Amino acid sequence: MSIVPVRSVQIIQLGIGGVGRALLEQVLVTRGRLVERRGLRLDYLGLADSTGYLVNEAGMDDTQLRQVLDAKSQGRSLTDLPGGQAATEGTGQALLTWLQHVGPANAVWVDATAAHGLESVLLQASELGYGLVLANKRPLVTSLDVFHTLLRNRRLRHEATVGAGLPVIYTIHYLLDAGDDITAVEGCLSGTMGYLCAQMELGTAFSLALARARSLRYTEPDPREDLGGVDVARKALILARVLGWKLELSQVEVESFYPPTWDSLTVAEFLEATKALDGQFVEAVAQARRRDSVLRYVAEVRDGHCRVGLRDVPTDTLMGGLKGTDNIVSIYSTRYPRPLVICGAGAGVEVTAAAVLEDIVEVALTAH
Repeated sequence: MSIVPVRSVQIIQLGIGGVGRALLEQVLVTRGRLVERRGLRLDYLGLADSTGYLVNEAGMDDTQLRQVLDAKSQGRSLTDLPGGQAATEGTGQALLTWLQHVGPANAVWVDATAAHGLESVLLQASELGYGLVLANKRPLVTSLDVFHTLLRNRRLRHEATVGAGLPVIYTIHYLLDAGDDITAVEGCLSGTMGYLCAQMELGTAFSLALARARSLRYTEPDPREDLGGVDVARKALILARVLGWKLELSQVEVESFYPPTWDSLTVAEFLEATKALDGQFVEAVAQARRRDSVLRYVAEVRDGHCRVGLRDVPTDTLMGGLKGTDNIVSIYSTRYPRPLVICGAGAGVEVTAAAVLEDIVEVALTAH
């Protein structure tokens, strides 16, 4: 039994893909524990996918949430469920309009998508005083004006945007709030790139390693989203902006795994074309080995600049010993000239959803 008064935390969630479904599952499993530990009960008022939305002013019970999970696991839309509605104005805007009429002012908005163009809805929700929890990196890497406007919301959390479930953002805030001066941050921030590098170290051809990564769902449906380096660049930019650096995404130096001319190919054509890269990656791995090094795709945030790209890393370092999809982040500061290192699972919907769930709890605890 809870020893503190229980209060409801109302959630509006955009996105019910891998991370969104994992979050729903974790909310269902942990509801009782959160009541006991924190005196918080998580209640869903609204859910949205790309085609429709579902709302319940009284909060969705377990049965209704299970119906949502079943439908989405079968590839169906929320509009297929009882009460599901299509939205011509966009599902996020439709939920915002509905919430303003019936919902509480302290609801928490969760962006579990990877979608473009949600900045307007999130800015409106923030202006109205709602809490924001982001797994979606895109709103934080648009213009600096948007970033700073979102940041003015003291109930904004976005741990899952960098390092999946690793406490990278939290640690940086902790150091800064304690008066430390962070001089640099570097690390491997892509589970996909980490897997590819590890496979090539074992002698697997790049094209075959990529095919395996796709079969394991480590990559986006179009693997160029990963291999172009832009996803890691977004993470590096978020870190830089959290440090207070005034940088735009266009200022991040990005090294791609493939030639830019391949952007015009279909996915199938692109995958076939990657076989032409096998030889150069075999040679790159061999050259690194001759220097007692391994290949790593590294993000560097240093001296006011951001760079992401392939780099030789000595095998006898923590980064050189990284395995599989694990991430590693090294934070250099006045107090930590030998860096503070955070290492662990940097990919996977479960750990990412767990970071989102913890952010929801933290936002709820800051509500007035």
